[in-house]
Amino acid sequence: GYSPLEATLDRFIDFNKKDFVGRDALMAERDRGPSCRFVPLVLSEDGTADVPYCSSVFAGSVNVGLATSGVWSHTLKKSIALAYVRSDLARPGVELEVDVLGERRAAVVGREPLFDPENLHLRA
Repeated sequence: GYSPLEATLDRFIDFNKKDFVGRDALMAERDRGPSCRFVPLVLSEDGTADVPYCSSVFAGSVNVGLATSGVWSHTLKKSIALAYVRSDLARPGVELEVDVLGERRAAVVGREPLFDPENLHLRA
């Protein structure tokens, strides 16, 4: 299990609420910072397979995370994945690698949402 902070669900937590199950543990985690964060990854174009469940994510030779899923985005025309990565690497633009069926593929942490992050299409 991952905490709401690790799952990047902070925006849904009312830290001012005085009594809810797990509040003390969540407040302690908020104060020290979560060990990992849930991020979108955009993969390089080289490769024919999407990221399978539980694929390792690397920064150089160091295993820094775990992919939960991967799919081809017809909208973005790119292969994308969702992964839990170390918090210090969970920033848009950070370059990582993902193990896809024994082959390492370059990936970049994306800015959420991946499609139309500036909300320009809605305003067009």
